[in-house]
Amino acid sequence: MPTTATDTELVRQYLAGDQRALGDIYERYGDRVYDLCFAMLRSGDDAADAYQDTFLTAANKLDQLRDTERLRSWLYSVARNQCRARLRARKRSTPVDDAGVDIGTEVDMTADLGRDELRTLLTEASAGLNEREREVLDLHMRHELEGEELADALGVSVQNAYKLVQRVRDRVERSLGSLLIARHGRRDCPELDTLLGSWDGVFNPLWRKRISRHIDDCSTCTRRRAGLMDPGGLAGAFPLQPAPETAKTALQAALLDATRPAHEIRRWRRDGFPAAPRRIPKLLFTAIAGGALVVGGLAGGLAVTELIDRTDPQLETVAPVETTTSTTSTPATTTTPPTTTAAPTTTTPTTTTAAPTTTTTTTTTTTTTTTTTTTTTTVPIDTEAPTINSIAPTPTG
Repeated sequence: MPTTATDTELVRQYLAGDQRALGDIYERYGDRVYDLCFAMLRSGDDAADAYQDTFLTAANKLDQLRDTERLRSWLYSVARNQCRARLRARKRSTPVDDAGVDIGTEVDMTADLGRDELRTLLTEASAGLNEREREVLDLHMRHELEGEELADALGVSVQNAYKLVQRVRDRVERSLGSLLIARHGRRDCPELDTLLGSWDGVFNPLWRKRISRHIDDCSTCTRRRAGLMDPGGLAGAFPLQPAPETAKTALQAALLDATRPAHEIRRWRRDGFPAAPRRIPKLLFTAIAGGALVVGGLAGGLAVTELIDRTDPQLETVAPVETTTSTTSTPATTTTPPTTTAAPTTTTPTTTTAAPTTTTTTTTTTTTTTTTTTTTTTVPIDTEAPTINSIAPTPTG
């Protein structure tokens, strides 16, 4: 029988030493975590590995979650991090299993569609989305995350999460909405039923446009489409992919094996969530070579700049350290040219001119050039909790 304890209560029980609480957490969210891993990786074996590492990470890192009410989004965030690590290992950014049925050519809608066919249609309807947008589609419309929970799982601000949701809904709604209305909306709208009277069940671009135009002009079908595109409605149309028994058995064995390490998540935020990956994970080196520059220049050197993702407010930045280097130039001697001074001239007939006077002035000028180099170092917060060496939960159910 499923536990009635809240997420917060389960986390507290586990941290207090009740190993069964981790089993209850797994029973509550295990299938959802596996479904997300499968949707991102499109491989049963890879999904099982990421799913396993997600709960191994939970067993060791759950004590660093600051807000225990955010357990669900935290698990999704950890799972996404595990999946992204595997995608990077494949050296690509898109799922490999895109060989589903093309909704622009042939899909037999006269027969009842099973879960696999519906999943294929969703994949094809979202083929024009990028990786992040596909994740939003899956988390929001199938896993029913929204607002702060969705933002936590995606590692973005709440405002950005809302923008992503709106963009994804707009892009998918017309193609997928038309398909769902064609399948589920005929009995609610006589006009749609008449329109589809000559339809042979092949969902091609022509029928997609006809159905979309009808929906735009029909309040009944517009409302029906909105209901189908609602997170709850879409979740019902596209069931979750449960974790296979082999994956569950392997997870239990891994939790009992103290020597089985999970794929390490190295960067964590202060609130206990995995930190967003760096956008440009490399150093940009700019060499400034050459001899002495003009006054105010730098006589050779090396500037090093690390470009990282500074969008994460949870990461701390160390205050700039100023290093001052003073360079004193060699004294220069300047000799002024001779100066000739004439005595005043009177208006008398006799003009007297004084002998020229030569004055030599020696001036010594010292020029000091000060160069200030500011180095900014970004240090990720290391909030890793002590490793739990022996985890032995007994999942129920």
